[in-house]
Amino acid sequence: MIIDIDFADDIMEKIDIAINRYESSNGIELTTMATIPSGADLPKLFKRQNYCLPYYVRSASSIIQLSKTHYDLMVNSWTKEHPKLIENSLENTINKKLKNDMPAEAISNAIADKINNLLFDYNSVLETTRRVNNLNGIKDEEKILINHLNHYESLLRSDTKQIDTFYGIVLNKEISDLILQIYVRFISYRLALLNPQLESHTASSNSKDLKKIVWKGNQKELCELFIELQSKGWIEEIKQGDFFKTAKAIYNLFDLSHTQKNKNSDIETSFYQILKGNIDSQT
Repeated sequence: MIIDIDFADDIMEKIDIAINRYESSNGIELTTMATIPSGADLPKLFKRQNYCLPYYVRSASSIIQLSKTHYDLMVNSWTKEHPKLIENSLENTINKKLKNDMPAEAISNAIADKINNLLFDYNSVLETTRRVNNLNGIKDEEKILINHLNHYESLLRSDTKQIDTFYGIVLNKEISDLILQIYVRFISYRLALLNPQLESHTASSNSKDLKKIVWKGNQKELCELFIELQSKGWIEEIKQGDFFKTAKAIYNLFDLSHTQKNKNSDIETSFYQILKGNIDSQT
């Protein structure tokens, strides 16, 4: 079974509904107090948060909270990945995000980014998981996945515990369990890939290669083109939660080989990150 990019769309929709329902009923608390000690290695913590199968546990929570720590980690990661998104200084950019962001949307984006990394940078997720979750020496991917799967299913059965997913974001038990359902589904699909069953010897393909449009600009300029089309109302608005599907559709339409910076860079992943960063900066 090949894992489709929309494998978790139904659960992500449930998460968005739960976040918005909580915000409407209770309001999401936004705190400017940093929860990470001064001098902490923020890039390391950001990778640990976004590129690792979650494992640590906390007591079940009934609240949703967003803190400055979330933006400290995110904006500091931009210094290498998206320096043009930093306005004047790190602190100025962080404060602007704190002031202008809608908490529900910020939390939903953080969850979507973490899940997207499973699809677009799974090797990094697996390697970081080995290191962070004290699994060094275990090279068998299947054993690592089964250990996490058992752990997640145990937490889903618990009424008093939940997974601890983020620095700077507290989620309630309902949303935490929905995120675990995504990981359970992904791991199940991944295990199926690692243990394929031969179904037929007669499979054939009638599809033909479609010619792509050769893009001669850079990836940022292509993103700007679609932002302009969106602003003029010539295409539908690219909504939160649809970034990776939209990036995939554009990637399948255009030949972006001229934009590859080096032979080891992943064009599709790079384009997705730039598209999301540019659209986020417009909102």
